[in-house]
Amino acid sequence: MVADSGSDLMMLINGLNYELICILESITEGIMIMDQNGNVLKVNSAFEKLVGIPADKCLASNVKDIAELGAVAGKAFRDLYENKRDFHMIVSYGGRDIVVIGKAFLDNDGSILSASVVFRDIENFNELVYSLLRTRDMAARLTPEFMNSSNDADIVAESSAMKEVIHRAFKVAGVDSSVLLTGETGVGKEVVAKIIHKHSRRAGSSFVKINCGAIPGELLESELFGYEPGSFTGARPGGKPGLIELANRGTLFLDEIAELPFKLQSKLLRVIQEREIMRIGSTGTKKVDFRLIAATNKNLRDLTSGKVFREDLFYRINVVPIHIPPLRERKEDIVPFVAYFLHIFNTKYRLHKRITPVVIQKFLEYDWPGNVRELQNVVERLLVTSSSNLIMDGEIFKPSYPGKLPDKALPKLRKVLEKTEKEFILGVVQRYKTTREMAEAMGISQSAVVKKMHKYGIERTTFYLEP
Repeated sequence: MVADSGSDLMMLINGLNYELICILESITEGIMIMDQNGNVLKVNSAFEKLVGIPADKCLASNVKDIAELGAVAGKAFRDLYENKRDFHMIVSYGGRDIVVIGKAFLDNDGSILSASVVFRDIENFNELVYSLLRTRDMAARLTPEFMNSSNDADIVAESSAMKEVIHRAFKVAGVDSSVLLTGETGVGKEVVAKIIHKHSRRAGSSFVKINCGAIPGELLESELFGYEPGSFTGARPGGKPGLIELANRGTLFLDEIAELPFKLQSKLLRVIQEREIMRIGSTGTKKVDFRLIAATNKNLRDLTSGKVFREDLFYRINVVPIHIPPLRERKEDIVPFVAYFLHIFNTKYRLHKRITPVVIQKFLEYDWPGNVRELQNVVERLLVTSSSNLIMDGEIFKPSYPGKLPDKALPKLRKVLEKTEKEFILGVVQRYKTTREMAEAMGISQSAVVKKMHKYGIERTTFYLEP
């Protein structure tokens, strides 16, 4: 009976061992498993392929020997076994960048039971991510509304909120109703305006943009309405057509319309109502046919209450309102935008750079007060200033607007303090080995350290970023 039990046990062990081998061999990442003393128990064929060290040289060897063979930095293994610190690093094998992740498995007493190291080809990982993003982006566009919009490369609509914006833009493009685009600076109001124009019956005519806040008030009237020869000192001898006139049969896009001087608002209202303009210095009118799209980052309804913006003009331009949410409220769009900007700037500067998932995570955690425009600037800056083709966590990430808070939706003080506390604890975790040392450094109890780490989902993991 004992022999039978022993035989059954051996069969069970052999069966489990076979299943483990099958699992390891089906994984595309390189895997190395070690015992409590650092002796290598198993490696899979993907490890041999990625690292270039034969399995027979690894099995029954110690991690110190593996480090000498160049599989991973010795310091990382020493920390793993001597200090029980997991590691995450990037090394180069044969010109390829490999992510190496080491993890120790501890018993209840804190002693190491076993450890594993995973080797992942980051180039293959990035290609998989970008292929997925391209597929998802394509799928997002292949709805009935988007079937004829194949060249709208600037459209990124992964989030349900942005999909609704694009859906509404396509729907209103077929009619000539006035559209009011609202949203914070940098969310992409002009992009949406161009989409509406491009898919309207006016697509073959001009898209004329004027920034009402960028031109001094005394010059804005002549820019909008134009002037006749000799109308004022400095006027062109032949006169000049205004931007409204140039938008005839096309689309007039008035950006930052809230900055339009109050005295010009009544003149614009008349143009919208009568569809005719009168140049400065002229006694006659000229018919104009245009589609009006206005944009603002302010609440025009509030401005009408304060007599800063004409109420009748507000109702004239607010026929079809479309609000574009800030990037912090549609973070599903961040990764597709990053992939898009990477492609744009890699092509523009003839580069072949990639951004690691660690940096992507920082992007997802940031609030982007400058919205898509800030994200675009940050991606471009990282690409042109990075010394490596792989942009890692070690790269300096400085927001475009350091210390500046958005005009609206100011974060609560509690959230700001929590974010600062989390960043501080992350720095402490990487400097000290134990929670006791961390507690002494921060001047709080060990239990308080553990609670705060649990609160922010922080583990005792040290990141090594080596070439």
